Amino acid sequence: QVPYVNPVPVLASSSPPSGVTDGGTTITITGINLNGVISVVVGGVFCTSPTSVSATSITAVTSANTAGIKDIVVTTTGGYGTLSNAFTYAFDIMSIAFDGIDDGYISDTSIYHPGSTARSISWWVKPNSPGSLYNYMIDFRLITAYWRSGILQFGGYGVTTLVGPSAGSEWVHYVFSHSSTHMFIYENGVEVASSSNGYPSYWSTTPIGIGSSHTGTNPWPGNIDEVCFWEGTALSEANALEIYNTGSALDMATFSGTAPTNWYRMGDDAGDSGGASGVLVDQMGNMDMSAIGAPVIESDVPPT
Repeated sequence: QVPYVNPVPVLASSSPPSGVTDGGTTITITGINLNGVISVVVGGVFCTSPTSVSATSITAVTSANTAGIKDIVVTTTGGYGTLSNAFTYAFDIMSIAFDGIDDGYISDTSIYHPGSTARSISWWVKPNSPGSLYNYMIDFRLITAYWRSGILQFGGYGVTTLVGPSAGSEWVHYVFSHSSTHMFIYENGVEVASSSNGYPSYWSTTPIGIGSSHTGTNPWPGNIDEVCFWEGTALSEANALEIYNTGSALDMATFSGTAPTNWYRMGDDAGDSGGASGVLVDQMGNMDMSAIGAPVIESDVPPT
């Protein structure tokens, strides 16, 4: 009797089409003859947990890899099959969308903001239609970034508010740097506004707000991505240009300047979630954030 030999796998498709370079994306591969899976390799790196769901479906979890478009190779007891250019590794594939009605994230703990300490914020933003109120993108208490009637404004308590460019509908990167003597705004790595006023003279202890004020009021409509805060550091124009990274989100683990105090991936960390019980994980391990309203994780990010 001739023993049965499992036929060679034939791959038809895979989903999702992309995942983060950190790995951890569960992919589903469809085709025929997919029983008896031995391994799934994406871009030359073995996935974890390869599983034959049926003769027409396999699942696996991607491992960390370099950015770029990769082939998928599936090996079964019958042989191997390849899907060319089937999966894209990218550093940044998700952002958070806020409805401007009641969405936002508030830090789980309050932080002490001494008035004499330099601080900075870096974030990517894609605006929607603003209201007539102060619509807060970021509320770092003593320094804030918000819209008022379609105009970007940046300010610190007790200091002059700076007015930036009119907001559009494309992704823009901003750094707001606040030192002992000056405030600076950098748009896409270039200084666009400054003030000789430094930090305010008093202090406060409050949460941080993203997509709304730190109390959850004045929510902001649009998408926000890759938010970083620095306590004790005023970023320079060279820092801002490096983070802008010629128009795509920088992996802040490779940043040559001072590491941020807090770093929120805005949907790209495995622990991030939207909705009424959503959370944002601080990559620096200092202070996670919890959702108000129901922010949405979307695959809308700065261009790569």
